[in-house]
Amino acid sequence: MPFTAEEIIRRFEQVKGERGTWEQHWQEISDYVLPRRGEFVGHPAGLSSGQAGGAKRTERIFDGTAPWALEQLASGLHGMLTGPAVRWFMLKARDDALNERDDVKRWLELASDRLFALFNSPRANFSAQAHELYLDLAAFGTAVMLVDDQGPEGLRFQTRHLGECHIVESATGRVDTLYREFQFTARQAVQFFGERTPEAIGKMIESQPERRFTFLHAVFPRQETPGNVALARNMPWASIYLSTEPKALISESGFSEFPYLVPRWSKLTGERYGRSPAMTVLPDIKMANAMTRTVIVGAQKMVDPPLLAPS
Repeated sequence: MPFTAEEIIRRFEQVKGERGTWEQHWQEISDYVLPRRGEFVGHPAGLSSGQAGGAKRTERIFDGTAPWALEQLASGLHGMLTGPAVRWFMLKARDDALNERDDVKRWLELASDRLFALFNSPRANFSAQAHELYLDLAAFGTAVMLVDDQGPEGLRFQTRHLGECHIVESATGRVDTLYREFQFTARQAVQFFGERTPEAIGKMIESQPERRFTFLHAVFPRQETPGNVALARNMPWASIYLSTEPKALISESGFSEFPYLVPRWSKLTGERYGRSPAMTVLPDIKMANAMTRTVIVGAQKMVDPPLLAPS
């Protein structure tokens, strides 16, 4: 059964409406702990409608301990778990008897070397994106990374802004559905979608090439896998791109495996999104900032007190 833009948008709006409380929480953490993540409320790309890129985001921070501690935690996780200089994984067969064979050992070692080369290649950009993943994980408790197959160029890793991503769990508690709301300019849309770009957006390439439009990428499991699974449209996970204004289905393809990695630091029963160390110490972070601000104001009054004197 083919999907329609209205159906996908209806599903997305239901999931989006359940996330408002989390967005307020993330916004407060962004303000005090990871200000460069920008806005979580009111804009799919992490920028509020009245805020341009490059704007200052540190106005509320008077004590830099929390941002510094977050960087240290993310760097430690990256260096000890997935650092480029560390052999942080190895391959083995499920059958332990095979792992004892010399020819199998040589094949597994060769495959491991090729995988390490792939992770450390400049095209994959894994190291930089993994650091961003750990920052989001430690700050917001949930992080999202897209593992995209670029064909002959290999894999490409992209950590997505949490404000763009809306997740849904399976019956076993694993994330198996993700809706990503993002923006492209008309020129970017034509570059990415090519001839499939909706006509109303493609027409803007001449008059308003930098005008922004909102798009939606939905990845979710198909209820049944029809026909030839070698075809992208028949793979177990559906991948659908559409524009929200105008409402138009752009493309439908698929993945053999769920392409998003969605780690969560810790998760309470009944909640979809994770909780983080930054959430645990947020009261202390706000107190440290309030105390530092009070000390600054007091010092200013001592050095340059208000005076009432005749002219």
